[in-house]
Amino acid sequence: MENAETPVNNIGSEINKPPETEHKSPLQTVIVAGMGPVDLAEIRSSDRLFPNSPYARRNAQAAKILASRGLSDTVIMSGFQSNPETSVTEAALQKDTYDRMQATFLPKELRQEASEKAQNAIVEEAQAETTFANIIRSLNLLDKNNNGLYENPFSVLSSRFHTPRIAEMVKAFGLNAKVLSAEEIMEHYGYRNIDPEQIADSSGNKVPFQEKLDETYANQPGGLQNLQDNPSYVTFELGKIESDVRLQQMATALKRYYEEKGVKLPDCYEKIPQNFDTNFNYDELRASFREIQFSKHPYTGSMTGDEYKELARVHASETTMMLNETDPNPPTVRG
Repeated sequence: MENAETPVNNIGSEINKPPETEHKSPLQTVIVAGMGPVDLAEIRSSDRLFPNSPYARRNAQAAKILASRGLSDTVIMSGFQSNPETSVTEAALQKDTYDRMQATFLPKELRQEASEKAQNAIVEEAQAETTFANIIRSLNLLDKNNNGLYENPFSVLSSRFHTPRIAEMVKAFGLNAKVLSAEEIMEHYGYRNIDPEQIADSSGNKVPFQEKLDETYANQPGGLQNLQDNPSYVTFELGKIESDVRLQQMATALKRYYEEKGVKLPDCYEKIPQNFDTNFNYDELRASFREIQFSKHPYTGSMTGDEYKELARVHASETTMMLNETDPNPPTVRG
């Protein structure tokens, strides 16, 4: 690991990126989902932020690999202060891991250039409270720097278990975005055995990592089902969208998503204009979305953890296919 020498953009700052026509990387922008709550290991005589969760590490490491290889020219680390016992945000934690990761999978003569390229790519977004907000608040930054609407390609990067739910979010919001699996990225560049033997459970006790992973997979269908059949699970998130054009597009897409499923919608969806209207009061629309209280019902489906795991494997395989096309014979940590 190494410290970064290039300063990072801070939350709320302009994203100092080239005009849209000058983007050259295949993925262009990668939004890295925060993995909370922040849980830090105590390391004496070190300013390093070391997360106890392997997911927080590997998301940042996978993002560093993509930027180092020139596959992304903007990397947004997203996530809020999810643990009241520390001021460290999910975004700051992942940035620290990103900064310190050395490009050991590259030949030595390429590492300095790759490190500079990666550091020039990174942006912090430290307000997102949920995965929905990781996407929305990151798009807010991008829209702000692209005349109200960022229209270039982007991807959302997270752990493999997260990919089916994020893919469904992207679909529901009507976004044209890829969903990337951190594990598949690291595997493509030669990393093996990245899972620890043990991990802390919710009580802080050490349990086998595989046991915790199986539990994580078993809990995912509930969130997926709530997105699919429960508008109050996500509607309030629309109130965080800052661009009027973006709000029109995403709110319309979400309304269509539920209508096609025959799901009853709150009355606020009737306020969405048929088309974007510069004379319409979008602030009132945002306020009506924010008034919808979040709710989550118990899981009532039949999907098992193993079935969800297979679904995640299928979604994650798209990352491998993308890398086989864009970087088919990369240098790896195995040489």
